[in-house]
Amino acid sequence: MPNPNKNIEIKVFASGRKQKTYDSDDEKKIIDTIRNQVLPAAKAEYHSVKVKVKRKGNQTPEYLLAYMLRKDTYTAEVVRIDVNGDYNVKAIKEDYDDIDDYDDEDDGIEGASTGEYAVYDFVAATPCPEIPTAKQAVQKLHELATRAGLKSKMLLGADATVANYRQYLASGLKGFVNIGHGNPNEIILHDGRLRSAWFLSQSGRPVSPAVVYFNSCQVFNNPLQPAVMHSGARTFIGGIVNLLIGASEEVCKCFWTKILKTSSHMGNALQTCERDKYPNIGDHGISGDRGPFRIARPIGLRACNDRFVCAIDGGGKDLIANRTWIRSWETFNLVDLGQGKVALQAPNGKYVCAEGGGGRELRANRDWIRSWETFRLKKVVGNRIGLQACNGQYVCAENSGKSHLMANRDWLRSWETFELINLKKVGLKASSGKYVCAVNGGGDRLIANRAVLKSWETFILTDLGGGKVALQACNKQYVCAEDAGKKKLMANRNWIRGWETFRIVKKSGGKIGFKAYNNKYVRADGAKPLIAKSASMGAKESFKIVEV
Repeated sequence: MPNPNKNIEIKVFASGRKQKTYDSDDEKKIIDTIRNQVLPAAKAEYHSVKVKVKRKGNQTPEYLLAYMLRKDTYTAEVVRIDVNGDYNVKAIKEDYDDIDDYDDEDDGIEGASTGEYAVYDFVAATPCPEIPTAKQAVQKLHELATRAGLKSKMLLGADATVANYRQYLASGLKGFVNIGHGNPNEIILHDGRLRSAWFLSQSGRPVSPAVVYFNSCQVFNNPLQPAVMHSGARTFIGGIVNLLIGASEEVCKCFWTKILKTSSHMGNALQTCERDKYPNIGDHGISGDRGPFRIARPIGLRACNDRFVCAIDGGGKDLIANRTWIRSWETFNLVDLGQGKVALQAPNGKYVCAEGGGGRELRANRDWIRSWETFRLKKVVGNRIGLQACNGQYVCAENSGKSHLMANRDWLRSWETFELINLKKVGLKASSGKYVCAVNGGGDRLIANRAVLKSWETFILTDLGGGKVALQACNKQYVCAEDAGKKKLMANRNWIRGWETFRIVKKSGGKIGFKAYNNKYVRADGAKPLIAKSASMGAKESFKIVEV
């Protein structure tokens, strides 16, 4: 009987930077071992095989990890193959759990990050575009997202690298889709594995507020499912069991069509699409927010006492207006639910709830958007608004902000009104035509030397009132005029105090200047770091704000 796996592709993943040369030298032997000693005994048909070598201290091979990618499903079976120094097979262990076979430097070394990443809202990706339904689905999702007004990016084949996935997942996306093979520990990419360990290693919930959809087998299980949620995903969707190639993409396309084109709740959309497009009910799982996908925007709320509303500990406790700054705990995602209704998502991913439907305290502790988590936004004047709970009562900053927020008022007066502060994502273009860059994405100096607006050149502009603003780099650190402006600007602060505030001075032609704490203007002088040292506002002290 012919061997159906005789001519399938076999790719060797480099095991690490130090081992890359050894892997390259041994590549033919490794491929021959898989093709001639492993595949002939295989009972299933495979699309391809991807292999990593685990080496001893002297760099001789100890065993191979073969990721056997199925032909009919998006399943990545893991097989351990013990070998001798010449790659002759000593033992084969199928259904191997590779959870402990992980080193962060092992994966993705071919597609190392350069830091040159543009800013996107949505990414649709597949490491296997040679599968027609996978490529067609990614193209369809890219088209859907673009028509919905999202800035979308496709990653196909060699672009579906570990480095790219990590970078984009942590860049503030609204949606991320992977179509490809996986298992409970990882998804298999062009150059390596995106593991549950990476998601667990992330602090500060960097994947927020993305809806993450892995059209892969068995990924909606421990350890990957809780790891993705730990990293800040707003919603995570994936295969509970093995997902069929072809039919599963139909569910994926149906899901995104419904939530991007209508106000369908994500939980209902997945259930409907699986019922209509898939042979088995219950093969797909969803966790986190199951409400509408509506595009959220980051905001702050300033109460009548001139203090910002804070979700203590990032959420889970009562809200109170007692902060003089906007950091992560004072930042909320405003979700537009249509017809004047909104929801507020705290930094912990939970939604703000008017306990009891109103009449009680506000607390950020809900995983869903239902009636108690829905508020009607009432415009008062300018950016000042009121928030009406589902019982018809307004949210009040009790005792002029000294006590916790309560939804217990029948009127809109000063204690019941808040200034809605939009946290804009912007780029800063200097008079030279170059964009300001936070080197390394933050934690380092600012230089106006970039021709293209990408993630390192993007900042969150926080309006602090009275003409003052703060600038937050893509790593969520704030720009500081070091030593009260005597030293170069650095994006290295986790707070907003005096040195992290700048006064905007407007000039004709849409240009602005930034006055630092020392009352000097920030100057962009070619390849030199930005510094606040100019007494007057000339060309080199002039910038243009470009909204992203």
